[in-house]
Amino acid sequence: YSIIKMKYNVYYQKDEKINKIEMYAHNLTDLKNQSEFPKNVIRIKRINKITFKLFKNHDEQLELFYELKIMLNANLNFEQSIDILLQSKFSKENNKVLKSIKYALENGQSLYKSLKQHEQYLGSSTLLFFQIAGINANFKTSINALYEVLYQNHIIRKKLIATITYPLLLLVSLLISIFIILYFVIPKFEFIFSKFTNDLPFSTVVLLDLKYILSEYYVFISFGIFFILILINIMYKYFEIVFDKLFLLYIPIFSPLYRYILFYRLFLSIQLIVKSKYDFYEALLNSKNIIHNKYVLSKLEYILKDIKNGVSISNAFTHTKIFDYTTIRLLHTAQKTNTLEQILQDIINIYNEKLYKNIKYFSLILEPVLIFIIASIVLWLVLAIMTPIWDLSSLLK
Repeated sequence: YSIIKMKYNVYYQKDEKINKIEMYAHNLTDLKNQSEFPKNVIRIKRINKITFKLFKNHDEQLELFYELKIMLNANLNFEQSIDILLQSKFSKENNKVLKSIKYALENGQSLYKSLKQHEQYLGSSTLLFFQIAGINANFKTSINALYEVLYQNHIIRKKLIATITYPLLLLVSLLISIFIILYFVIPKFEFIFSKFTNDLPFSTVVLLDLKYILSEYYVFISFGIFFILILINIMYKYFEIVFDKLFLLYIPIFSPLYRYILFYRLFLSIQLIVKSKYDFYEALLNSKNIIHNKYVLSKLEYILKDIKNGVSISNAFTHTKIFDYTTIRLLHTAQKTNTLEQILQDIINIYNEKLYKNIKYFSLILEPVLIFIIASIVLWLVLAIMTPIWDLSSLLK
């Protein structure tokens, strides 16, 4: 995750005072098109600094909206809550978000449009709930729903990180070990290996050839890897829907996990919007904005089109052929019994259960497979180095 924007200090006149606001944009045109751009601008100063972030800090967002949720549930109004939060110590990004909200409230502007410039930090799901709050003027319900989405995403993220941390540490340790063996251990034994001429074991020959290739052609290998990554990126941009379909349906172990994460987030968002007194069509129309898989988005467009043309919700979902029969049967039940909100909660619970089962299964498969691969490589390295030494000792005897 990355953003590259320039920082600008915008000086403007208000109430016979000179005020300053910090803004971020790719260029001046982008800056002036932002809804937060003030009137009566006196001077714009570009700060020669490029901001670059590799990862978003999700915990900071969660903390911000948790406190906002508590204040709204304590019957403080939205503007009072923002004023109190602005006096608290938050991260720089959170303060910018709060200032944008404050500016929009003071100037009667749309919160959604004002926060659009922070989309890369907040995410599309956060903007969605601010858009809903702006339409129905029910900030308490929308912020509660937003916090629920962010909290559940936080839990899933923690589970996934916990699952892959140990295998990644093993993999990194293996790569470091191989590097040390190739560049520090093997040179100590090359003189001994040279005495064997054509009698070296196959494992040792492969190890020596690997060392030679990596040491002599590392520049070409680096450029080759870089070129392949660029090529994959270009291909993904041109065939994004094909790649997204592959990720969703056809990769063993990974695809079910990825699918359950997407559908869990989708139905969670739909259910929370339905609780805000929207009908299913409007909830789905808004919820599709949080989905970034192009293949799933194309299927959701077909569902929306079918529902608009009078097709039942369950049949519309059936036509896509990406949702399981349990989901479709429950949606059919919801229509027949007029219990959509409760059935959506049941669907969320089912996907949540399947998600955690798949996370456990993913961990159960990944760790033993990786350990087996690492053990095989270690065994090969030991045999490649030690077999010639054992043969040499037998010859000397």
